[in-house]
Amino acid sequence: MYDMPEEIDVKADGPLRIITLNRPDALNAVNDALHVGLAKIWDALNEDADARAAVITGAGRAFSAGGDFNYLDELRGNEALRQKTIKHGRDIVIGMVRCRIPVIAAVNGPAVGLGCSLAALSDIVYMAETAHFADPHVQIGLAGYNDLEHTGEKQLLEFLAKKNVSINIVFDVGANDGTYSLLLSEIFPTASIHAFEPVPDTYRIAEKALKDKPNITLHPFGLYKENCTLDIYNDSNNPNNQISSVYADGLVDFYATTALQRSKIEVKTLDSFCGENGISSIDFIKIDVEGAELSVLQGAENMIRNNGLKIVQFEFNDFNISSRTFMQDFYKLLKGYHFFRITGKGLKNMGAYSTNHEIFKYQNILAVHKSVEGFKTNENILF
Repeated sequence: MYDMPEEIDVKADGPLRIITLNRPDALNAVNDALHVGLAKIWDALNEDADARAAVITGAGRAFSAGGDFNYLDELRGNEALRQKTIKHGRDIVIGMVRCRIPVIAAVNGPAVGLGCSLAALSDIVYMAETAHFADPHVQIGLAGYNDLEHTGEKQLLEFLAKKNVSINIVFDVGANDGTYSLLLSEIFPTASIHAFEPVPDTYRIAEKALKDKPNITLHPFGLYKENCTLDIYNDSNNPNNQISSVYADGLVDFYATTALQRSKIEVKTLDSFCGENGISSIDFIKIDVEGAELSVLQGAENMIRNNGLKIVQFEFNDFNISSRTFMQDFYKLLKGYHFFRITGKGLKNMGAYSTNHEIFKYQNILAVHKSVEGFKTNENILF
């Protein structure tokens, strides 16, 4: 059905569509043909008026072993294939989220990497007793979690404290509910911490959480590339969701938001804020603003030029597609910095810029100025 490649078998059982990943000899590892089919099948299901539900499973003893190693090796040297794969990866996620019929994952065996993602994106999951999930993306810093230990963010701060890196002035840009600022205060109790949260409802949550921390100053505005007011959006149907972005299409495309709530926020440049407050150097700055991370740094050109930003942590993810920003932009702006990807076990050295770095998956990047000791350009660092 649906003119799928042989790597995907689709059968109709009344109104039910049974989708079988069909590379049993390779444990249903995903090659190019299977990836293309997975990108296209959700639109086909949406157009199938007789379909009422879909089941996705694997042929043989595995659900899916994730990416086929030969395919992954080919991606390294084929720019056109890599760009196509990135687009289709996005199509798979958006297609499953927006699929008009429920998708049920029948996990008959190991579900690894993309196999794990397919199950996670399904509406209902049934697992065999012999099945298990594994996501190797986590260990290389390519998966986002709210748990600061899984992301490695907590371990990073503890590592900096253990190494006696000078941390006196800290900025938390996109402070959200204040959780990260509280962690900063716990690990660096003598540091002066500036937290920025411009969304009024979220600001009130952070204000309550941080009210007993004298070393944290919470500011009701954001940082950006210019001093102005901006429209910011969140999901009006989910008031407990504190994800807000100036990129409305990111919320629609990647969070399946159907009802956007718009509000006005005040933003300033980092340079102007530091000038007003007599700050000439920031030891550590964390930026998590859902796609506007580069814009925050563009407002810090004077600080960057004067070597005033020592250690910069920023998020890089799907929202960078919406903001049309690339990892290359950060490399160009932050010249003289060593780049690392933060993982749960340490820092993975990224080295010189490569198009292989353009991965629009949730990750936290650390850019360390060359003047900070203990960070060599050609080494990974274990926490």
